[in-house]
Amino acid sequence: MKDRITMVFEPQDVADFKAAQETQKRILQKWTKGVLLDNVTAGNAMGTTEGWIYCQDGYKFAIDKPKIYDSEELDIDDYGKKIDGATFLIEAQKGTNDSNNKVGMLLFLVGQDLMDKTHYIRKRGNDKRGINPEYIDYSDKLNALFEKRSLKAAETRRVNEEIKNLKGQLEEAKKTV
Repeated sequence: MKDRITMVFEPQDVADFKAAQETQKRILQKWTKGVLLDNVTAGNAMGTTEGWIYCQDGYKFAIDKPKIYDSEELDIDDYGKKIDGATFLIEAQKGTNDSNNKVGMLLFLVGQDLMDKTHYIRKRGNDKRGINPEYIDYSDKLNALFEKRSLKAAETRRVNEEIKNLKGQLEEAKKTV
């Protein structure tokens, strides 16, 4: 049976990875301490790339033309710190997304290999259950889990096909409008 990926989880690598995650979690908890959900869900959010450019250009405008704002209403130092913070967070999010994508890819490949190996074991157990009664309980459990998973997979395929069809209908409807 050929594996799709070979991974060696060296204890030091695992420890370093977990430590980096804990460090990131600790820092994020510190930065978000006291944040209220109402503050996150209300108000003007920067959002898209255009929002980020808008904020950068506004800051540049304020720096280049300081007479445009009233220093009692706008703290230009805080404005600059938030631009720097957003710059960092945008890059941090890209790095985090990249890491999450790589972890997801590795999990997918490892999962495929595990499924192949487990299918093999299930089939072997079914083939030999009549020879050795000790295999029956294991085989029954694996067969039940396999069947449950197969039903879920079939439902997922059905829903995905329905979504695909609805998207096609929407595209066709757009052409007639």
